[in-house]
Amino acid sequence: FVVASVSSGLASQTLLTSEAGYRVIDSTIIGDATIDSFVAPYRDSILSEMNRVIGFAPETLLSFKPESPLSNLVTDMLFWAIGDSAVQATFKGPVDFALVNIKSIRSTINQGNIRVGDIYSIIPFENKIVIVGLKGQVVNQLFQYIATQNGDGLSGASFKMQGGTASDILI
Repeated sequence: FVVASVSSGLASQTLLTSEAGYRVIDSTIIGDATIDSFVAPYRDSILSEMNRVIGFAPETLLSFKPESPLSNLVTDMLFWAIGDSAVQATFKGPVDFALVNIKSIRSTINQGNIRVGDIYSIIPFENKIVIVGLKGQVVNQLFQYIATQNGDGLSGASFKMQGGTASDILI
């Protein structure tokens, strides 16, 4: 914490004073009513959208290697999004498979209603979909690498892994 002051000629005004050290932030801190009334409509609007139900999970979906229900769902959704006709027109060709780094999946989907906020907790990044053209040899190298890492989220393709090697690659 610092002391900040503004000086103008002979007059000065202290903006903030505080003691150095740690402060516990808990329910004993009283909010500022003016700030709260300003923020409330935005907070309420965001909470309303984040709590909107968009689906239902009959069971808890976890993410783990080599593949899992949640990594499959996330990658399938990416693949479906890529399959959109506008994306296809921009790329000028079919997209054969989709890949998601499983480490980017940061949460689970709990059994029950799925809300918009749940999606933001699963992948809390403002990533972009990147489409690249790869020759067969490079695709093989990619799957060999994925096998050495014990898998990743994959849709539109499959392969067997044994001893860190990919085989029976099918796209």
